[in-house]
This record gives sequence, structure tokens and C-alpha cells, in this order.
Amino acid sequence: MNPEWKVILLDGLIGVSMLVNSYLGVSSSVQWWAVVVFVGAAVWNAGIFYRVERTAVEESLREILVGSLVIASPVLVAIAMVVSNHPLADTILVGVFAGFGAGILGYRFLYGIVRPIPERRLERASRRAV
Repeated sequence: MNPEWKVILLDGLIGVSMLVNSYLGVSSSVQWWAVVVFVGAAVWNAGIFYRVERTAVEESLREILVGSLVIASPVLVAIAMVVSNHPLADTILVGVFAGFGAGILGYRFLYGIVRPIPERRLERASRRAV
């Protein structure tokens, strides 16, 4: 499989699975401002993808750890709220997962379908089995 299809399929699968996960979490307790969380998470995730695919992030362990923490922080906060049975947990969890999924799919549509995938990402994809 060529690197372009690897990237598009893998990111598409991750994005769709996050959207499905957020859809399954929708309940009557989700509030209207989940849209704000959704948009923030989508823009944030697309920005992280933009930065990572254009720089040599994997060359610096510090940048990898910071990037992982930045991506994992809202998810960990949402999970902690669910575990503690916080009343806003459903809203934040749905917004974060849907936003991250939409951010991945939107970014990959722009830089994968409309425009070419950045070379650094293609190089990393060509070195991996999946």
C-alpha cells in the first residue's frame, strides 16, 4: 500500500472512531455549549496535526512528550470527570471526542484529498507497516 493511502485510511479510521464514540456518549444531559468544546477541540487538534506534519517533532523527545501531553490533557480531564461522576462530564466528553475526530477528518480532507499530504508525514508512513 502506498504511503498516501496509509495516511488517509489510518487517520480516517481514527477520526471516524472518535466521532462514533462521541455519538454513543450523547445523552439528554449533554448541554448546548458542547458545541464550543467541539469547535475548540477540532481547531486545537487540526493545529497540532499541522505542526507535527511540518516539523521534525520525532527528532526531539521533549517535543514528543509535550505534544503527547497537549493531546492527552483534555481527554484525561474528561475521563477524570466521568469517573468522578461530575455533572458536566457528558458534555465535555462528547465535545472533546467529537472535536478531535472532526479535527482529524477535516485536516486530512484538506491535506490529503484537496491538497497533497506533507512530505514529512509521507516519509514516516513509508517507514511503517501501518
